[in-house]
Amino acid sequence: MTSGKVILVTGASRGIGLELVTVLLAKQGSTVIATARDPANASQLKELASHNAGRLHVLQLDVSQPSTFVSTAEQIKEAG
Repeated sequence: MTSGKVILVTGASRGIGLELVTVLLAKQGSTVIATARDPANASQLKELASHNAGRLHVLQLDVSQPSTFVSTAEQIKEAG
């Protein structure tokens, strides 16, 4: 990913999570891993990702479904 900070934001598809991702991307040197229950339908998050390739990684994670934790953790390891 990067030699700088790597920051994980859950619930990044809208609201506070999306705004936090936007603010973090404005800072140089950080990589953001943004998670959402349904990234395919997170249009604003996908738009940010298209303009921040390599700095923003969008992954599927539903914190109410512990079964998604392992697959998301594996995706984070693969990305980094």
